[in-house]
Amino acid sequence: MRKGTSPILLSIARIFQSIPPFLLSWIEFSLPKKKSDFYPIIFIIALPRSGSTVTYQLLNRGTKSLYLSNLWNLLYALPYIGSRYVKSVSKNRIFKSDKGLVSGLSGESEGMRFWSYWMGQGLLEKKNIVPKKRVKYIKSVFSSLLSKQNPLISGYLGHAFSVSFLRENFPGSIFVYLKRDELSNVYSMIKTYNEFKEHRKEFNWMSLKPIGWEGKLEEDV
Repeated sequence: MRKGTSPILLSIARIFQSIPPFLLSWIEFSLPKKKSDFYPIIFIIALPRSGSTVTYQLLNRGTKSLYLSNLWNLLYALPYIGSRYVKSVSKNRIFKSDKGLVSGLSGESEGMRFWSYWMGQGLLEKKNIVPKKRVKYIKSVFSSLLSKQNPLISGYLGHAFSVSFLRENFPGSIFVYLKRDELSNVYSMIKTYNEFKEHRKEFNWMSLKPIGWEGKLEEDV
């Protein structure tokens, strides 16, 4: 278990996320939404262990932005209602994380559940396959929540495989390409990989999985 994760909170999260989304989504469908041709969203595009989490925190906490909190990711099936909580709480001021995880309900989340469900994005490089109605709904939610003065900032590593798809569906969005010097980046990845030796069956690859990753599993780190 990662540091900073409450066992009780983790158990509650797993129970909640086991509920099929369609059993929850109907709750907010009747809430008024807007339509827009402009989406002020800032997507951070980065490799694992390149400083994406602290960059996410800096951009978020230094602006009047909306962001995907751990609670909002937990309530991914209720994106409009989940955002209400984010707007009502104070942002964290302590820059701490453990391998991308920021603790606390209001901590910045990559939003893997959120982006995977609504935009078909994962950590595996593949074509985005998601129902058009689902994409249309999340676009209406963002249209109702965002403005130039209050953009959304997202730091999900899976965005790296979906830049064209995101650009097509969210015109007006901005992409921040984050780079770290290669030697430091590789060293951090190997260090992290070695820390998970005891859990190699569950952790056999370093986060993002590009095409052809399976053929590299038996090679030396």
